[in-house]
Amino acid sequence: MATQPFLACAACGARNKPSWEYCARCGEALEGAAAVEPAEEPAVVEELPLEPAGGSGLLTWIFVGLALVGAGMWAMARRGQGEVSTAATSKTAAPSSAEQREAGPVEDTPLAKGRNLLAKGDAAQALAALAQAVADSPNDPEAHYAYAQALWDTADKALAVGQYEAAAQLAPRSFKYRSDLGRAYAATNRAGDAIVEYEAALSIQPDSPGLLRETASLHLQGGHPERALPLLTRAVALSPGSAVLMQDLAHAAEKAGNDAQAVAAYQKVLEINPDAAVSRGLLAEALFRQGKKDEAIALFREGIEQSPDAALLQRGLGSLLERSGRTEEALLAYREYARLAPRASDASQIRDRVARLERRLAARSSPPPS
Repeated sequence: MATQPFLACAACGARNKPSWEYCARCGEALEGAAAVEPAEEPAVVEELPLEPAGGSGLLTWIFVGLALVGAGMWAMARRGQGEVSTAATSKTAAPSSAEQREAGPVEDTPLAKGRNLLAKGDAAQALAALAQAVADSPNDPEAHYAYAQALWDTADKALAVGQYEAAAQLAPRSFKYRSDLGRAYAATNRAGDAIVEYEAALSIQPDSPGLLRETASLHLQGGHPERALPLLTRAVALSPGSAVLMQDLAHAAEKAGNDAQAVAAYQKVLEINPDAAVSRGLLAEALFRQGKKDEAIALFREGIEQSPDAALLQRGLGSLLERSGRTEEALLAYREYARLAPRASDASQIRDRVARLERRLAARSSPPPS
């Protein structure tokens, strides 16, 4: 799969396009963030277009809800980082050499050699040893599992999936094998099969916030927010301090048409992290849709008072003010956004919008023809 560099948010770890100035997940500034070359294809994050003047959508409030599914989530899980917040995660990567030393001498077997090479990041060299391990012990699920890991990094993904399937078939009650098989399916665009494996894994270990989130993500991608909601509700109950999970829950509720639940969840996100600019914007938009325009605008102003340099908030404030008919105030907000983020990817759009609003004001103030 093709890989592109990304900017890793220092606040929440989310991947962002190199041209973005603010994190799509938490709204933090990406100034100074170094471009990273991913080992796997990063999760796709859509950049929404600026909505037309008078439109119903908020300016580009980007929600990555579900941003770590597919290949991006798979890559994280392979590194043992698949869970959310402080929840425990199943360790799917090969054990490190330090762990092997603590466990005693390394066995002189093809499986041990292959796993040791995987731990050192040398999947290509591990292939031959692990292929031999599978040939020597065809009923050993761990041999198939380790071989799958090496194949995934060096060869055809379909071959790797076959080995993950073999491991899961030999040990159907293994959370590790079933969940990683699901991730392999998800990363190869087999969402239906992935959900089956995720559900099987959750029947074994139901208290996995990360896997609950991954399963919910696939349901949302498939257009079934009503199926995602109960999964995210369980995940939030397991990790109540996770702003990321709470934001996912809010997004799913919004997609399901439950604005009241979405508002409550976004408010909880801000309680956990008052600087979460994206959630603040999404909450403001939800309130605006409910006709609570003044409350929505006040929410932006409160955020700007706390973080005067938060360009994203100025941008959202300008949108709500413009849609409320408060053109002069909207202009001030847009100009401030342009000042704070002169190299933003939408800078030209904002300049065009400012010019259009200025012409509109000028036309209003011009005397009528005699």
